[in-house]
Amino acid sequence: MRLSRRLTLTLACICALAAPSGASAGIKSIWGPETLPDGSSAFPLYKKLGVEDFQTVVPWSLVAPTRPTNPRDPADPAYQWSAQLDLVMAEARRNGIDVTLIMNTTPPWANGNLPANYAPLNAADFGDFAHAVSKRYPSVRRFSVWSEADRPSNFRTAGPQVSWPREFAKVLDAGYVGLKQAGPRDIVIAGATDTAGDIRPRNWLDLMKLPNGKRPRLDWWGHNAFSARFPDLSDKPFRSAPGTRDLNDIDTFIGEIRKRYGRKTKMWISEYGIQTDRGSTVFNFFVTRKVQARWLRATYGELRKAPYVAGIGWYRLLDDGDQRWGLYT
Repeated sequence: MRLSRRLTLTLACICALAAPSGASAGIKSIWGPETLPDGSSAFPLYKKLGVEDFQTVVPWSLVAPTRPTNPRDPADPAYQWSAQLDLVMAEARRNGIDVTLIMNTTPPWANGNLPANYAPLNAADFGDFAHAVSKRYPSVRRFSVWSEADRPSNFRTAGPQVSWPREFAKVLDAGYVGLKQAGPRDIVIAGATDTAGDIRPRNWLDLMKLPNGKRPRLDWWGHNAFSARFPDLSDKPFRSAPGTRDLNDIDTFIGEIRKRYGRKTKMWISEYGIQTDRGSTVFNFFVTRKVQARWLRATYGELRKAPYVAGIGWYRLLDDGDQRWGLYT
């Protein structure tokens, strides 16, 4: 497949940023397809782009459509592990790329036959699943508990909105226990907050407490830092939208996170991207293709100033319908 000018510019940016020159911009991750439109593996291209990590999802609701008898055993016959994910793991390994797994969606047997975005009735059920996932994929070290849990389309309860982050705290803590018991070196990421979210990231952080008033355990805080502002960490948070946290606010946000979780806590920017050519049903902001490459370079340049960022995931390699996030058209 021929490289587009947009991807050529981006490749030059990433290769320049990958060269040793002092502070690192963190792990370079990506969201994207496993294969290119011609059917070939996308992983050699990811390697060429300097990608170090590939993010993908392990949906609890699909892997465990019925309750396992031995939920911590990945060999339990109730589990329907994805053959496609096995191929992803093999391709990633072949190209020297790590994989980060995002666990989300609740099976009906675990939440009282409600839709998959509703929390489990017993958080320990999720903890058992997380344990099995770690055992099933022993080469993986980074696991995210949900993504954009501050959006009810992804995570909620049948109760009032204020109960959602409190219920998520229980799920996160159970996931932490399950993962650490399976792999003590596993890194547990709190399911990424969204830039705005139905509950703003700052508010979600404040409300995310266990029934005993303590904070749930985690290693890194996940955040999807989409922004309509040119990357610049000297910017201040929006006064007109208090509690939102975009890319330019990560210095503010990490201070708020560390106040609650300790000064060693890092941030994992799971998703970040800029649409080109036109807006979409998801995000109405866009730039030109040439400007997208400039924003990408500026983003990694700014992250060199942010050692508290463990890594950032570009969303994504290919355009997807009306959503033109991709580095390819």
